[in-house]
Amino acid sequence: ASILLWWPATRYVRAEGGFPWRLTAEAAEFAERNPTRLDITGLCHDQVTTAESGVNCAVGKEGGNKIFILAGDSHASAIALTVSDIAKANGLTGQALLHNGCPPLSGFDISTTSAFEKCVELSRGLSGALQGSPIKNVILHARWAQYFTGERN
Repeated sequence: ASILLWWPATRYVRAEGGFPWRLTAEAAEFAERNPTRLDITGLCHDQVTTAESGVNCAVGKEGGNKIFILAGDSHASAIALTVSDIAKANGLTGQALLHNGCPPLSGFDISTTSAFEKCVELSRGLSGALQGSPIKNVILHARWAQYFTGERN
């Protein structure tokens, strides 16, 4: 029954693009000029690993030598397309290692076993990508406050 109550509300929010009246005129204008791209479709130009394993793929200029890595959680995914576009525009190639809910460094307390296991995969992927590699530029982007405090707010 609760699904039937929420379904029309979610349809409205989706159709309106959220709750636009919550923004000041200046903020609404900024949001209109700078849309957020959360969909990472088209991010990868090589074989991509997704779903339970997260994202591990080449980004930026196609076919170049990888000189950077972007690693992180969903907050890194939120900037991944922009990072890739900037890299491509500058003739650079990199690698994206992304996994929702996982800090790109080990040593944080992750509350569930399944979450911990997937986060270990991200950490191992980052270590593996760097071992014996000429990559010297690593972008670590995540919701750091959550991992340091353990709180989502």
